[in-house]
This record gives sequence, C-alpha cells and structure tokens, in this order.
Amino acid sequence: MSVTIDCESCPVRGRHCGDCFVPVLARAWLEEPTTRAPEPMPERPAMMPLDFEETEAVEAFVRAGLVSRTEAHTARAQSTVPSAAVG
Repeated sequence: MSVTIDCESCPVRGRHCGDCFVPVLARAWLEEPTTRAPEPMPERPAMMPLDFEETEAVEAFVRAGLVSRTEAHTARAQSTVPSAAVG
C-alpha cells in the first residue's frame, strides 16, 4: 500500500497547517528508533492521618453524599515534604 501526501492539494492548506498530522508522521517514519531507559519509580509520599481541617472537609463530603462513610474512613493525607530517613 502506498500513500501520497500532497500539500498542494490539501483542502485546508494555509488555514490549518499548524494542526497538520503530516509532520508528526514524517518524524515517525524518518527518525531512527530509539530505546529509552526506564524512568526511576518516584518515591511514594508518606501517608499520614488527616488533620482537623481535612477531617472536617471530608465530613462535609460525607454529609453531601459525595463519598461514603467507608471511603471517608480510609482517607489519608500525603506529605508534600520529601521524607528523610531517621536513625
């Protein structure tokens, strides 16, 4: 099967060139395949119990019917501060 792509006969030439898929396909066809090293797994954030304000917010979700009492009971906070080993 052969496909000919001709910009001269494109019905949206000049109006939608920025959205054209042809350059993407051309890169895929013409570039040498590369292998990428796997990215390291990100460190999992530390899980902590909810503080007072977070607990109140989750309770409001329960009262509004957005989450069940069981789901609310399993809610945990995630630390945004990198954890450090203590020892």
